[in-house]
Amino acid sequence: MNLLLTITYLKNSLNKIIFILGIFFVAIIIFYHMSYLGDPDNGVLTEGAWRLYHGDKLYLDFFEYIPPGNFYIIYWAWLILGPHYWIAKSIGIVGILLGALGLYFSGKIVSNSRLVLMPPALFLIASAGWPIINHNSFSTTIIIWFTFFIIKFLNQKKQILMLSVAGFLLGLSGLFLLHRSIIVFIATIIFLLWQYTKNSLKYILFFTLSFILPLTILIIFWPIDTIFKSLIVFPLFNYEAINQYPKIFFYPLVLSSLLIFYYSRNVRNNIYYFLIFIQAGLFWTTLSRPDYSHLTIAVFPTLLWCSYALAQNIRQNIQWVSMFIISMFIYFPALGWIVGIFDNYVFFTKPLYMHDNSLTRYFNKNCSSSPYIYAGPFSPSLYPDLRKLNPTSFPFLLTNHNTKSQFELAAKQLYKNKPGCILMNYDLVKKFSYTINNPVDNFINNNYQAGKKFGSTQFFLPKTCLQ
Repeated sequence: MNLLLTITYLKNSLNKIIFILGIFFVAIIIFYHMSYLGDPDNGVLTEGAWRLYHGDKLYLDFFEYIPPGNFYIIYWAWLILGPHYWIAKSIGIVGILLGALGLYFSGKIVSNSRLVLMPPALFLIASAGWPIINHNSFSTTIIIWFTFFIIKFLNQKKQILMLSVAGFLLGLSGLFLLHRSIIVFIATIIFLLWQYTKNSLKYILFFTLSFILPLTILIIFWPIDTIFKSLIVFPLFNYEAINQYPKIFFYPLVLSSLLIFYYSRNVRNNIYYFLIFIQAGLFWTTLSRPDYSHLTIAVFPTLLWCSYALAQNIRQNIQWVSMFIISMFIYFPALGWIVGIFDNYVFFTKPLYMHDNSLTRYFNKNCSSSPYIYAGPFSPSLYPDLRKLNPTSFPFLLTNHNTKSQFELAAKQLYKNKPGCILMNYDLVKKFSYTINNPVDNFINNNYQAGKKFGSTQFFLPKTCLQ
């Protein structure tokens, strides 16, 4: 009896310790993400929301190839709370935490082991390497909850309601990242056809209708040809050229994932097969840019299966457990970033350039004559940060990415709107092989003269008022 009480006491104490450590761990992740890194990928969404806030119409008044949900979720928050960077950042943080929560509840459906804490913990650690005001992180959180409802469907006598909710969520994710939702949709359809021959048509019908429902927003509020050109044609033919990335992370992570599933095949079930199909689809979506952030965002089905299979049969799977440990090396860079941020946190509590008083004075003195500035080639976050408007229809312009006609249109718009000053950071776009022989840079060189340079940001002022 005393032994039983002792075991119960130790178990309860361990649960309390895990809970306290979990709260502390989440607090560290939130603290890390509250830093201001000025990432251009974050800036694309805040710049688009900034335009909406000033009355511009998405896809009609300005060009974008990212689905509308990303901009409107920030825009609506700004309408209520004001157009502040921290509001947008808070949305990103909440999204990351909701994703971790979805992984936790997904694991709880199939296992009561404490190992269900592993996927959300690794998900939060990996998020240190992501821009979180971003279509990839937003869409992934929704796809995680789609996965949760599919697992409930598979685990609860095939309830049609669960499948329909999952389909709706997957369609909703398409309003944040269209191609990922389509590929996951195809993977799910193949899984349903393969796993449920008898009722597959009924399941596919409910799932497909639920998937399509939220996507109808795209053709209700915008012309079909505009949506087709912006969200499908442009990224299909113009994205890959500037996103060539070595597969240094891709092959080891995919191989580790394959071995994990292979060595746990003795505990396979319909959840096992579903996660394999979804993981294959998500890996496929990373091929256009298989860098650290895209891959670690996409690997969550493997993490989910690990927690389940380990809880089921840990002693008989030493081989694949070792492969799982090897695969976790990919998370070490994220741990380094989290530790490193605390050494420099004070410098990131607001945009770095705002800590330089001479830069702020120079900007206020030379750039206040016009409501417009031009921040290029890829610095869209500067527009909402500096409370200025973009004189062109484009959040950024990159050679090898944007078309010749887009550069020509932007040059005409610059001539028409005459920005008070121009801020160019060419160091930021060296990795894209940016060339200055284009209509926009020609316009700048012909009509503006180099002013002061702060770090890698070069000011250009109109030739008639250089100070």
